[in-house]
Amino acid sequence: LGVDAGNSVLRAAERLRPPGRGAALRLTKMLPVAAGLGGGSADAAAALRLLARVWGLPPPSPEETLGLGADVPVCLAGRPARMRGIGEVLDPVVLPPFWLVLANPGVPVSTPAVFAALTARENPGLPPIPALGDAAELCAWLGETRNDLETPARALAPEVEATLEALA
Repeated sequence: LGVDAGNSVLRAAERLRPPGRGAALRLTKMLPVAAGLGGGSADAAAALRLLARVWGLPPPSPEETLGLGADVPVCLAGRPARMRGIGEVLDPVVLPPFWLVLANPGVPVSTPAVFAALTARENPGLPPIPALGDAAELCAWLGETRNDLETPARALAPEVEATLEALA
């Protein structure tokens, strides 16, 4: 394994790799890079699951994946969860079945740049997720919450603003 500092799969594999062990990995990206969809984190989590199995190791804990990406622990868990801390505290949630459409404005927006552009970092946590009977209740609850990263993403990429306005 050779480590490319920008490749989350290789960084994850290197972190898990026992001394003297190696692996050949091939990654085919299906999500746009820097789209804010957790694709790199999902790839890293998949590599960790695969390599743990191949190398006969237990899967890493959420704390052991810190530094690979805030979404890696939830992707490694593979179930809906509310994330707290810097992504390592996972509270499982039950969600109703629903369909989802993702809109991508076609421009990469760096996650570190979005976090760097946050003006308020001490916002209170979101309220607990209530019991949700169906997709309409989920949408209503989400409509009442906030997304602290939306404002900096809009500021960094006018295309995000235009896409959200078109959807509205």
